[in-house]
Amino acid sequence: MLGLTLGLLLMFGLVFLFLCERFLKTLEVEAPQLYNSLGGAGFKHYAVQKRVFMPFSGFILMGRYRSELASYPRSRAWAGWLCAVYWIVLALLGLFVFVGSR
Repeated sequence: MLGLTLGLLLMFGLVFLFLCERFLKTLEVEAPQLYNSLGGAGFKHYAVQKRVFMPFSGFILMGRYRSELASYPRSRAWAGWLCAVYWIVLALLGLFVFVGSR
């Protein structure tokens, strides 16, 4: 069970990284002012720092992206997928810790 959880966590982690990169690129093109207000740093900046929670994490996890990105359909779509995968990764991380502690 631990191996399966770890495998799923790694797989969804890679999906998360891909979606994060696409979201930031689309946001930079569609809404540069919002991109800059969220830190204006690209995906490589966050990857080099090995940050899991990025400045837009709360924005995505709490669903605020729906209203703030209402006029930017491509960015909102990427944010929706990113939100779903973010919650899956957090659930798998919790499961991994729970199973690993037993």
